[in-house]
Amino acid sequence: MSPDNAGKELLKLVHVLRHVVALTAPPLLILTIAMILSGYALMAPQITGRFFGVGYGEGVVVHSAPPIRFGFVLLALLHGWAGTLVLILPRLVRAGRVTSAYALLILLSAAVLYFLVPLLLVELNR
Repeated sequence: MSPDNAGKELLKLVHVLRHVVALTAPPLLILTIAMILSGYALMAPQITGRFFGVGYGEGVVVHSAPPIRFGFVLLALLHGWAGTLVLILPRLVRAGRVTSAYALLILLSAAVLYFLVPLLLVELNR
């Protein structure tokens, strides 16, 4: 594969990754707000109960629910991985550093898998 074709393929990947970032952003925002509110409900239930209607009991349920924690970890890692690649890969391709772009893609993907697998296994075992 020539460097020009390899660069074009990476830019196609960046286009797909932009969609991944766009699709993971809204649910990640909702889960982040839920985790923050439920965490405050555990620490200061009077305040969150008065202003948000979330007391200690609801905070425990939301903050310790495995689907919410699992989804939060999965979406955060996926969103961060895709967003980082969207920001860096086009610059490397435009600079003619296609080999560096592939190396970064492999390294970052391996790092995400290295962190993702143990976190997801912990969440699944709870």
